[in-house]
Amino acid sequence: MPIMLSSTPSSANPTVSYQIKDKNSSGDAICAVCGDGHAKLHYGVLACYGCKGFFRRTLTGKYRYACRFGNNCVVDKFQRNSCRYCRFNRCIEVGMDPKAVRPDRDLTGKQKVPRIRKKPIDEELLSHVLRLHGDDWSRKLNNDTRILLLQLMNIEAKVVKGDMNMSNNMQPPRDPRNISLKEMFELKPSMDGRRTEMRYEPFRMARTEELSEIAHRRAIAAVDWVDSLTEIAEVAETEDKVALVKSCYSPLTIFNFSARTAQNTPNPDILCLCSHSYVPRRLPPEFNETNHLSNVLIDRTLNELVAPLRKLNLKEEEIVPLKAIIILNPTITVTTH
Repeated sequence: MPIMLSSTPSSANPTVSYQIKDKNSSGDAICAVCGDGHAKLHYGVLACYGCKGFFRRTLTGKYRYACRFGNNCVVDKFQRNSCRYCRFNRCIEVGMDPKAVRPDRDLTGKQKVPRIRKKPIDEELLSHVLRLHGDDWSRKLNNDTRILLLQLMNIEAKVVKGDMNMSNNMQPPRDPRNISLKEMFELKPSMDGRRTEMRYEPFRMARTEELSEIAHRRAIAAVDWVDSLTEIAEVAETEDKVALVKSCYSPLTIFNFSARTAQNTPNPDILCLCSHSYVPRRLPPEFNETNHLSNVLIDRTLNELVAPLRKLNLKEEEIVPLKAIIILNPTITVTTH
């Protein structure tokens, strides 16, 4: 059963503990509120249509509920209608976002502001929701924090996938070495085709001639991260975004290589890059002529970053917020207020 109940004989009121499962035996997604099947992503969590509608009606109708049984009622698919107070509290507890409810959606007839056609649910976002529902620690986060974490996870997924998430009917790409950072923010279509998918499995040793392409790919990733993150942080000026990229590019690149190396290999003597390749701790002589990497840099990265990160065994939900912290450097002066 998706919801487990337990009670203590000495207590007048039963103690209710919930154990959320992502899917039932038939493969349907499970509602985080009541445990019913056929759940979809509503207001930031997996929920059935019944709980989605209840949450919406409660907020748009401005109802005020009260519990007659000690605020500890069972909320499952059989008894979810027994106590509206406890059901609404359960909606908030699992992370439904009240700010996502739009009161105008129930209006009929011609509307002053046309409705925007609903986009299909992003599969990456759905996978993040499923993973978070399975983690006890994430349910202890407050609602805003859970939503922010999902946004950050979605940014990372889109940045890593690159052109797989972007339109194919754009103008042909220019050589990224001839494009300024300002143009990369303002002329995004011109960069399509340069956003290759980034993978960190160490299948082969990197070639010297591809190091510049790897550096440019990481620069594009930094631009995409900053562009997405500044929408959340309400940073609008291109100059501010450029300043953030210049500040974060090197530390973000080194941290990313380090974290992904710790995830993808136990080998203490290689550093994974973003092209199915790696570089060894002791570089061949020809690598020293590229000005991209050095033995000292790789040695320190492996010893001071990769080794500790490997011991920490961080989850993706812990790695991604660290990237956001690196990017939003508080010492950078921005003009947006």
